[in-house]
Amino acid sequence: VRAVVGLPLGKPRWLGKLHSTLKERELSARQLGEKQGLVQARSTLESHRDLIATRFLAAFAESMENALPHTGTGSRRSPTVSFDELELMGDDQVQETVELARVQQVVKMAVDEELVTLTSRMSGAQGLTVVNPEANPLRVEVVVAALMTALKGLHVEAAVRTRWLQVGAVSLGDELRHLYASLSSQLERAGVKPAGYVVTQTAAP
Repeated sequence: VRAVVGLPLGKPRWLGKLHSTLKERELSARQLGEKQGLVQARSTLESHRDLIATRFLAAFAESMENALPHTGTGSRRSPTVSFDELELMGDDQVQETVELARVQQVVKMAVDEELVTLTSRMSGAQGLTVVNPEANPLRVEVVVAALMTALKGLHVEAAVRTRWLQVGAVSLGDELRHLYASLSSQLERAGVKPAGYVVTQTAAP
């Protein structure tokens, strides 16, 4: 599994798509404040692009190791956050959590079908007969968390980072959808049989 998922990442194409989208919105922006924000986001991306790519791939490699079942020394924590936890956070932490949840939601909507297929194949590749979502180290939560980790380490304004995520969430979903489909095809060609999903029935009222 590690060999398969490690092949297609390379330098994230998402950064190129983000740059193009920022440029397009900048050219079509009517309000001066909006245009200035887009210019700042684009120029900052240009000067940090290689660093973002390097940090993202490093964060992803670490996250992938911890994401596979029975790997890593520490216990993994669910990415979901309760309202009680939000009350204990500072404003920056709350904003970061909201950004994370929003990007995850947008990306999940874009990759739903492909994610189901890939997770089934990944589970099968690990000898499972029933799908285990954690058998897929490329699940949305892992990829988005790695991206957030990479962006948090940059010395850029929070508004710039937020704009990157807002503008780039859809294209990130598109990239992951293509990646998931490609990996599923590789596993199928390798003869990996998909694991099955458990169907639960609800009792009639």
